[in-house]
Amino acid sequence: MSCQVLTTRNRRGYTKRQHAEDGFPRGQLGGVIGADLLTDLTEIAVGVACLASAPYAWRRARWLGVLLAVAGLTAVVHALVSLVR
Repeated sequence: MSCQVLTTRNRRGYTKRQHAEDGFPRGQLGGVIGADLLTDLTEIAVGVACLASAPYAWRRARWLGVLLAVAGLTAVVHALVSLVR
């Protein structure tokens, strides 16, 4: 499969290289679809870990428990929305 390289510049003048593929998603784990799925599953795992640790952190510092609960909920919701798209 051929691949074109697109080069653009941002506001600061740095170049950004993008690979424009022919529109066929790769199914391997390192491909486009696999990487997105792996990212979402990792984000769900991190969110669940934050939610699981929030009650223990709440006992020591209430602000840390609240912070972990909000971060966990945000991570899980964001990953689920990303998976649905």
